[in-house]
Amino acid sequence: MQNHTKRLFSHFVLGGGLLSFSALFLAACSSHHFANKEGQSEQQFIQDQAYCRAMATGQGEGQMQGQRLIPYDECMRNLGYQLK
Repeated sequence: MQNHTKRLFSHFVLGGGLLSFSALFLAACSSHHFANKEGQSEQQFIQDQAYCRAMATGQGEGQMQGQRLIPYDECMRNLGYQLK
């Protein structure tokens, strides 16, 4: 590897980028398809999905370090969504 590439790679890995990317990738891969709630706007559905993805990856607003991550599917069910 060239020196520049090595530095970028180690910065990415040591900076937690790999961990964050892995968490996002796994959250996206493991999610199921949920149906919109009756009478709900598409915008609210998208916001709820974003909220649950953030909670599943530890990026949720107000989420404290070391707090249990809430799986995406569990979060969506807690918000009242049903699997399609």
